[in-house]
Amino acid sequence: MGKTYGDGFTAVAGLDLEIPDGAFFGLLGPNGAGKTTLIGSVCNIVRPSAGSLSVFGHDHRSREARRLLGLAAQEINVDRFLSIRQILVYHAGYRGTGRKAAARRADKLLALFRLDDRAGVRAYELSGGMQRRLVLARSLMHRPCLLTPDEPTAGVDVELCRWASSGASSTRFINCRRSGTT
Repeated sequence: MGKTYGDGFTAVAGLDLEIPDGAFFGLLGPNGAGKTTLIGSVCNIVRPSAGSLSVFGHDHRSREARRLLGLAAQEINVDRFLSIRQILVYHAGYRGTGRKAAARRADKLLALFRLDDRAGVRAYELSGGMQRRLVLARSLMHRPCLLTPDEPTAGVDVELCRWASSGASSTRFINCRRSGTT
Protein backbone atom coordinates (compact mmCIF):
# COMPACT_ATOMS: atom_id res chain seq x y z
CA MET A 1 0.00 0.00 0.00
CA GLY A 2 1.22 3.48 -0.69
CA LYS A 3 -0.02 7.04 -0.59
CA THR A 4 1.49 10.03 -2.34
CA TYR A 5 -0.42 13.28 -2.00
CA GLY A 6 -1.02 15.76 -4.82
CA ASP A 7 1.88 17.98 -3.74
CA GLY A 8 4.28 15.04 -4.19
CA PHE A 9 4.66 14.19 -0.50
CA THR A 10 4.80 10.41 0.00
CA ALA A 11 3.23 9.57 3.36
CA VAL A 12 3.32 5.78 2.98
CA ALA A 13 5.56 3.93 0.54
CA GLY A 14 5.39 0.22 -0.21
CA LEU A 15 3.86 -0.88 3.08
CA ASP A 16 3.26 -4.63 3.23
CA LEU A 17 1.68 -5.52 6.54
CA GLU A 18 -0.57 -8.27 7.81
CA ILE A 19 -1.92 -8.16 11.34
CA PRO A 20 -3.07 -11.57 12.60
CA ASP A 21 -6.59 -12.02 13.91
CA GLY A 22 -6.78 -11.20 17.62
CA ALA A 23 -3.42 -9.42 17.72
CA PHE A 24 -2.68 -6.27 19.68
CA PHE A 25 -0.59 -4.12 17.40
CA GLY A 26 1.16 -0.80 17.89
CA LEU A 27 2.15 1.35 14.94
CA LEU A 28 5.09 3.56 15.91
CA GLY A 29 6.65 6.46 14.10
CA PRO A 30 7.50 10.13 14.33
CA ASN A 31 5.22 12.93 13.14
CA GLY A 32 4.79 12.71 9.39
CA ALA A 33 5.59 8.99 9.22
CA GLY A 34 2.20 8.11 7.71
CA LYS A 35 0.41 6.59 10.71
CA THR A 36 -2.72 8.70 10.32
CA THR A 37 -2.64 8.25 6.54
CA LEU A 38 -2.55 4.47 7.00
CA ILE A 39 -5.47 4.51 9.45
CA GLY A 40 -7.40 6.87 7.18
CA SER A 41 -6.75 4.54 4.25
CA VAL A 42 -7.90 1.44 6.16
CA CYS A 43 -11.08 3.32 7.14
CA ASN A 44 -11.65 4.46 3.54
CA ILE A 45 -11.25 8.13 4.47
CA VAL A 46 -8.01 8.49 2.48
CA ARG A 47 -7.57 6.91 -0.96
CA PRO A 48 -4.32 4.99 -1.34
CA SER A 49 -2.44 5.83 -4.53
CA ALA A 50 -0.88 2.36 -4.82
CA GLY A 51 -1.59 -1.18 -3.71
CA SER A 52 -4.58 -2.63 -1.96
CA LEU A 53 -5.99 -2.92 1.54
CA SER A 54 -8.25 -5.52 3.07
CA VAL A 55 -9.99 -5.71 6.42
CA PHE A 56 -10.47 -9.31 7.57
CA GLY A 57 -10.52 -10.43 3.94
CA HIS A 58 -12.81 -7.67 2.66
CA ASP A 59 -11.70 -4.82 0.40
CA HIS A 60 -11.34 -1.77 2.64
CA ARG A 61 -13.84 0.16 0.49
CA SER A 62 -16.63 -2.39 0.97
CA ARG A 63 -19.55 -2.15 3.35
CA GLU A 64 -18.42 -5.39 4.97
CA ALA A 65 -15.04 -3.85 5.86
CA ARG A 66 -16.64 -0.67 7.17
CA ARG A 67 -18.95 -2.72 9.39
CA LEU A 68 -15.90 -4.33 10.98
CA LEU A 69 -14.08 -1.11 11.88
CA GLY A 70 -14.56 1.49 14.57
CA LEU A 71 -12.48 4.65 14.67
CA ALA A 72 -11.81 6.54 17.88
CA ALA A 73 -10.77 9.94 16.60
CA GLN A 74 -7.99 11.86 18.27
CA GLU A 75 -10.30 14.79 18.96
CA ILE A 76 -13.36 14.52 21.19
CA ASN A 77 -16.38 14.81 18.91
CA VAL A 78 -19.61 13.97 20.70
CA ASP A 79 -23.06 15.53 20.88
CA ARG A 80 -23.16 18.07 23.71
CA PHE A 81 -26.91 17.78 24.22
CA LEU A 82 -27.21 14.04 24.90
CA SER A 83 -26.27 12.06 27.99
CA ILE A 84 -23.30 9.76 27.48
CA ARG A 85 -25.59 6.70 27.50
CA GLN A 86 -27.82 8.37 24.89
CA ILE A 87 -24.73 9.09 22.77
CA LEU A 88 -23.85 5.39 22.71
CA VAL A 89 -27.39 4.18 21.97
CA TYR A 90 -27.93 6.82 19.29
CA HIS A 91 -24.60 6.02 17.63
CA ALA A 92 -25.46 2.31 17.42
CA GLY A 93 -28.58 3.25 15.49
CA TYR A 94 -26.43 4.55 12.64
CA ARG A 95 -25.48 0.95 11.89
CA GLY A 96 -28.93 -0.51 12.37
CA THR A 97 -28.52 -1.89 15.89
CA GLY A 98 -31.93 -2.17 17.54
CA ARG A 99 -32.65 0.04 20.54
CA LYS A 100 -32.80 -2.78 23.11
CA ALA A 101 -29.58 -4.39 21.87
CA ALA A 102 -27.90 -0.97 21.73
CA ALA A 103 -28.97 -0.21 25.31
CA ARG A 104 -27.57 -3.53 26.56
CA ARG A 105 -24.29 -2.96 24.69
CA ALA A 106 -24.09 0.63 25.94
CA ASP A 107 -24.50 -0.51 29.54
CA LYS A 108 -21.75 -3.13 29.13
CA LEU A 109 -19.36 -0.61 27.60
CA LEU A 110 -20.16 2.05 30.20
CA ALA A 111 -19.27 -0.48 32.89
CA LEU A 112 -16.11 -1.60 31.06
CA PHE A 113 -14.88 1.98 30.72
CA ARG A 114 -15.91 2.80 34.29
CA LEU A 115 -18.44 5.38 33.15
CA ASP A 116 -21.60 3.63 34.34
CA ASP A 117 -22.00 5.94 37.33
CA ARG A 118 -21.93 8.92 34.93
CA ALA A 119 -24.33 7.49 32.31
CA GLY A 120 -26.87 10.31 32.74
CA VAL A 121 -24.48 13.25 32.46
CA ARG A 122 -23.50 15.13 29.32
CA ALA A 123 -20.07 14.64 27.79
CA TYR A 124 -18.89 18.18 28.54
CA GLU A 125 -19.35 17.40 32.25
CA LEU A 126 -16.73 14.64 32.06
CA SER A 127 -13.00 15.05 32.59
CA GLY A 128 -10.77 14.84 29.52
CA GLY A 129 -9.84 11.23 30.30
CA MET A 130 -13.47 10.24 30.74
CA GLN A 131 -14.35 11.91 27.43
CA ARG A 132 -11.60 9.86 25.76
CA ARG A 133 -13.05 6.67 27.28
CA LEU A 134 -16.50 7.69 25.99
CA VAL A 135 -15.13 8.09 22.45
CA LEU A 136 -13.57 4.62 22.68
CA ALA A 137 -16.80 3.11 23.99
CA ARG A 138 -18.72 4.76 21.17
CA SER A 139 -16.37 3.27 18.57
CA LEU A 140 -16.97 -0.21 20.03
CA MET A 141 -20.78 0.01 20.04
CA HIS A 142 -21.08 -2.02 16.86
CA ARG A 143 -17.54 -2.87 15.78
CA PRO A 144 -15.24 -5.82 16.39
CA CYS A 145 -12.14 -3.83 15.43
CA LEU A 146 -10.97 -0.57 16.94
CA LEU A 147 -8.47 1.82 15.35
CA THR A 148 -7.01 4.48 17.60
CA PRO A 149 -4.62 7.18 16.42
CA ASP A 150 -2.10 8.64 18.88
CA GLU A 151 -2.52 7.59 22.53
CA PRO A 152 -6.26 7.93 23.11
CA THR A 153 -6.38 4.76 25.20
CA ALA A 154 -4.16 6.03 28.03
CA GLY A 155 -5.40 4.49 31.25
CA VAL A 156 -7.73 1.90 29.73
CA ASP A 157 -5.39 -0.38 27.76
CA VAL A 158 -5.24 -3.00 30.51
CA GLU A 159 -9.02 -3.20 30.85
CA LEU A 160 -9.49 -3.40 27.07
CA CYS A 161 -6.92 -6.19 26.81
CA ARG A 162 -8.59 -8.15 29.62
CA TRP A 163 -12.00 -7.70 28.01
CA ALA A 164 -10.81 -8.69 24.54
CA SER A 165 -8.87 -11.73 25.77
CA SER A 166 -11.60 -12.95 28.17
CA GLY A 167 -13.71 -14.34 25.36
CA ALA A 168 -16.30 -11.62 26.03
CA SER A 169 -15.49 -10.02 22.72
CA SER A 170 -13.83 -10.67 19.41
CA THR A 171 -12.49 -7.12 19.41
CA ARG A 172 -9.19 -6.48 17.70
CA PHE A 173 -7.18 -3.39 18.54
CA ILE A 174 -4.77 -1.41 16.44
CA ASN A 175 -3.34 1.28 18.68
CA CYS A 176 -1.08 3.79 16.99
CA ARG A 177 1.12 5.74 19.39
CA ARG A 178 3.65 8.48 18.99
CA SER A 179 7.30 7.46 19.01
CA GLY A 180 8.85 7.37 22.46
CA THR A 181 5.66 6.65 24.44
CA THR A 182 5.11 3.55 26.53
